[in-house]
Amino acid sequence: MFNKTLIVLTFIFLICVLLSCKKESKPTSNVAPPSSISQVTTDSVMLTSFVVNYKFSSPTVLQTMVFVSNDSARLSLGASSNASIASRYNRVTQSYSCYISGLMTHAKCYYQIYWIQGDGTAAVSPIYSQTTLPTYAFKQVGADPDFSGGGNYFVYNNKIYINYSSQLTSSFDSWDPITNQWTQLPIPAFLLMTKSARGNLINNTIYFEPTSFSAYLVPVTDPNYREYLVTYTPQTGKWKTLTLNDTTVAGGAGIKCYTSFVSNNKFYCVIQETHGTANYPTNSNVIKVFDPSDNSWTKVMDINTASYAGGFNAVTLNNKIYLLATTSAPAQYGYGVFNTSFFELDLTNKTLIPKSIFSGNFTSILEPYLFTYNNKIYLWGGMGYGYSGISGNGFLVYDPPTDSWTVSGIPGLTGADALGFAFVVNNKVYIGLGESGGNWTNAIYNVDL
Repeated sequence: MFNKTLIVLTFIFLICVLLSCKKESKPTSNVAPPSSISQVTTDSVMLTSFVVNYKFSSPTVLQTMVFVSNDSARLSLGASSNASIASRYNRVTQSYSCYISGLMTHAKCYYQIYWIQGDGTAAVSPIYSQTTLPTYAFKQVGADPDFSGGGNYFVYNNKIYINYSSQLTSSFDSWDPITNQWTQLPIPAFLLMTKSARGNLINNTIYFEPTSFSAYLVPVTDPNYREYLVTYTPQTGKWKTLTLNDTTVAGGAGIKCYTSFVSNNKFYCVIQETHGTANYPTNSNVIKVFDPSDNSWTKVMDINTASYAGGFNAVTLNNKIYLLATTSAPAQYGYGVFNTSFFELDLTNKTLIPKSIFSGNFTSILEPYLFTYNNKIYLWGGMGYGYSGISGNGFLVYDPPTDSWTVSGIPGLTGADALGFAFVVNNKVYIGLGESGGNWTNAIYNVDL
């Protein structure tokens, strides 16, 4: 009897132990552990926009966005921000990116990352800030009364000269920045010049970038295109047209001059040459030189056409030549379709020496303005997506001794982003007579550097 009772009690005890263990055990949770921000960086910083890149310690994040404000107090107090912007997820890097635009008009822009964790709870990051870029002031100081778009420009004796030429009419004016006086000057009714040709001064004569026209327009009964170079002597007011040579392209295209510069009293041009026939043309980019002492027009060197097929800009500083080369590229963040490279041009060894290049949004620039000021190279404007002025308002400044770029800007200056001019006259910078987004302006601005 005792043994049976002991067996029953033992059995009951075991059952109680099992029930107790079952009661204390907890099911495995399917909710991911809380996430935290593991990395935050910014890139593509412009004057009014930048990109925030960030990652989480755990990939299980249900939703995330970025709150942005010009006032940090509004974020720290949990009040509504100026904007909330959704982020994009990159599966390869397991990171998020957020494009923030239009809120960098104050000294700083503040932002805070918000996300919903795997357990459904919300979380926020610390408040971050992005400093705006330095800017320059500007004011309108003139307006061209004869403006027609796409002019040919040069500086002589501290005045800016503007010529508009077409197959039907031509106009020619000078503008004095000190007095804001415009003077109409005589010009032939027809000049063999293309639009937006830069004028270069050599020994009191202006040499305009060459172009090619069908010989039928001259007129002569020769189907080939011919290359022409127009000169102007301000002291005498005399215009002259020089025939360089035939392109041997029957009925087809001829040459396109991207940019030009003067070195050792010779006129250098970076051009695209067209070979073959009109139906089967082939293009090549070369540097040619015109020597005024004997009117010779010779090839200096080739430039890799495949690598630099978009456009070129040249500038000289302290007896050195710098060349900006532009190529087509995929769109980034929805703006811009170009990439750029920067070189020092060695004419003696006929080589391009790579230099540092700016980064971020500004890499998407075609044919910007280049000019020198206080021993530095300034870049402004240019064309972006759709081959139109980008209204980027960005000033990029290159310092040759350190081989480095800095970024600044001119907020509000639009309308002269491309196909106009940027000149330094009496140690003052003037920008104007260009287009932006297909809209042209006859205004000239002074930028205070």
